[in-house]
Amino acid sequence: MLRWQQPSTDDTGRLVLTEMEHPCPGGCAPQWRYPAAERDLVVDVPDHQAATDAAPPPTRARGHADAAQELPDALAALIQAAVRRAEGRAD
Repeated sequence: MLRWQQPSTDDTGRLVLTEMEHPCPGGCAPQWRYPAAERDLVVDVPDHQAATDAAPPPTRARGHADAAQELPDALAALIQAAVRRAEGRAD
């Protein structure tokens, strides 16, 4: 069964969160599973780590969003210099 929450309008026109449900399109199990082509997206905890409480959390692959959050050193220096000039500091 596929289950999710979806915004929709009620009888008065207000936006509410509705519980949605749809039978598994593959008819395979009571829970939905990733297709074989997308199994690499699923994070599995190895059996030897699942038994310990001190297991580190799984890491994720860095992507474009991560790269967009990092400034090159030269650009960071330019921005800092511009802020200092705008604040009247000449450090």
